[in-house]
Amino acid sequence: MRPAPHERPAAHPHRKRIRIAIVVGTVLTILVAVGIWSQRGHRLSTTMPQWEPASGAFLSSPMHETPVTGWRSTSPRWGLTDPTAHLASIDIRRGTRPFVGAIDKNAYFIATTSAAPEPVWWLIAVDTLTGDSLFPAVSLGSGVRSPKCFLNGGEQVLCLREHDDSSVTASVVDSRTGAVTFEGATDLRTGMGRLEVHQVGMYAVARTQDQGVYGIGPRAETTWFVPGDGSIQVNDLTQFGLPPQEITTQGHRNPRLWSTTVFSVKDGKVLHDGSTESDRLEKTLVYPGGFAAHVDRNDDDLGVQFFDSTGNRVGDSVRDGSLPDGTPGLPIVTSDGEYSVFSVDGRRLFNIPRGALYIVDSTLYVNASGSQAFPEWQQYDLPSGKTGPVCDFAMQNFIGFNDTTMLFAPNMPNSQVLLSAYDKTTCERLWKMPSSGADERVWRVGDTLIRSSGDGTELTSLAAPGEAPPR
Repeated sequence: MRPAPHERPAAHPHRKRIRIAIVVGTVLTILVAVGIWSQRGHRLSTTMPQWEPASGAFLSSPMHETPVTGWRSTSPRWGLTDPTAHLASIDIRRGTRPFVGAIDKNAYFIATTSAAPEPVWWLIAVDTLTGDSLFPAVSLGSGVRSPKCFLNGGEQVLCLREHDDSSVTASVVDSRTGAVTFEGATDLRTGMGRLEVHQVGMYAVARTQDQGVYGIGPRAETTWFVPGDGSIQVNDLTQFGLPPQEITTQGHRNPRLWSTTVFSVKDGKVLHDGSTESDRLEKTLVYPGGFAAHVDRNDDDLGVQFFDSTGNRVGDSVRDGSLPDGTPGLPIVTSDGEYSVFSVDGRRLFNIPRGALYIVDSTLYVNASGSQAFPEWQQYDLPSGKTGPVCDFAMQNFIGFNDTTMLFAPNMPNSQVLLSAYDKTTCERLWKMPSSGADERVWRVGDTLIRSSGDGTELTSLAAPGEAPPR
């Protein structure tokens, strides 16, 4: 409540008329504004928040026409002279894949060569601007099972090779030079159980059920520890151009205590401790720049609150709101049967119908049909909420964009289409590239598309026709 104004001398009649005009004008402005802001898809905040487009999926090469091969990289260029060398095959059942990840413009892959009695596995690294190898292929040892590799910060790649269910060898490789800085037995595991390793953002972390989450150090040892139930939240949105995840959550060890702990995957710094008697975060969703949580204080429901990446409160609470099961990269609150889109600083932007959500650059896509097989992706501009075309894209296959051209790569076994392009303004398909093999894939690394051949013996870049490949 505003305090009562101090008593002042009577105002001059002319000044009174001015004040009345100002008050009337202000009231009319508010009434008009309320009428505008209450419309679905229009802004609800009084000031336009700063918006950083999720432009990490931008491709430097124009893609309006079918791309052609740029540079080529084969096994001799990887440092492997064995004629049997090729990228590791995809094994969905075991969760193995050839692509490890990317650090800046450098892509890391697992390759293999045939040998008796067991195949030999290798880590290779390719500069995606030129196709050159960063270093000669690094041996990861031999074995029937493909190793699993993880980025661990910007300087290390951690590879785990399982000999059997009780024996694992770790190799820690310098991501810039290829030097093996550690190799030996480790307690880390890649399957279900104790110290199970997961990629969260740019870091490898280990979880143990009903115990908590550990950081991993330069000798494949556990470092920091955050107690909890080990149910880490992985929300990888880099496919759509958002930055790597920096914070995560886990539940309380006691399943009867509905509370989450929020912490950094870099150093384990706790942003909110779910094991204390303070406010309980009953449900938490993380996104680039912070997190949102449904908060309870001494059995008093405080609604949804917003926090920045350091754990500080931002914005206002949404008393009558709840959180959905996922986030496209911005906080979303469910209320009155629809979604409210918020900025990372906790300001309501606009309302939309409920449905699957994706963000690409400065456009929010909402599936109005509720069907993945027959989608109707309504486009909303961010942060204004202005509506755009409705398209039937396969958004789950999105890989990159240039201007109004959007690219999609199914990357599914036996898919007949490797890559296709659509115009986001007309929804029309511009071209499609057929697939020639089960292991043929396309990845985006930085602003470049990388293609593997069907037999895994070659990596190439994809560029617009007429662009000269690098030497």
